[in-house]
Amino acid sequence: MAPAAKKNLFVTGDPGAGKSTLVREAVRALGVRPGGYLTRAFPRRGRKIRCEIVSLTPGAGKRAGVLASADRTGVLRLNPADLESVGAAALERAAGRSPLVVMDEIGHLEGASARFRKAVAACLQSATPVLGAIKSSPGPFVDRIKSREDVLVLELSPDRYSAVKREVIRLLGALLGTAAVTSKIAAASEARNGRNGLDGR
Repeated sequence: MAPAAKKNLFVTGDPGAGKSTLVREAVRALGVRPGGYLTRAFPRRGRKIRCEIVSLTPGAGKRAGVLASADRTGVLRLNPADLESVGAAALERAAGRSPLVVMDEIGHLEGASARFRKAVAACLQSATPVLGAIKSSPGPFVDRIKSREDVLVLELSPDRYSAVKREVIRLLGALLGTAAVTSKIAAASEARNGRNGLDGR
């Protein structure tokens, strides 16, 4: 399958590479109202102490919740109730209804919920394009997603941010039928940031 035919796009990279920022900026550039979910991390002294999850899908039920919080040892512990009532519910309603499904982000904790895994699979198998951020470190759940034939994973690093963002916008623009608009956005971005091609790896 050619990369252009892969309708599920994920960015991956080290913490701090800008995965979530890229997802948000690409959605704004595309001018669509997506379904799915976003997560927000709250760090203290360089470590995450809480992660919140926010639904982007209209009418999906609960709007936001706590995805995970740190225990006394500093280890993040999943809150499965909010993962399912916010994240899984948002994905279940978005599949086939929203023009684009956002998954920001997919990590190892989320794989503990069977309902969430099923909702992710349903979105990936649907006709709706998916844009997500996914952990770079290996694990059963993330590895299954990355290995799918309909998934394209783009490696992100700070020096490749502009190039990866342009490629995400170009690919999703073609999938969403907004290629003419997104080509102008990508050209303007390239003019501002200079040449930084994806094939420079």
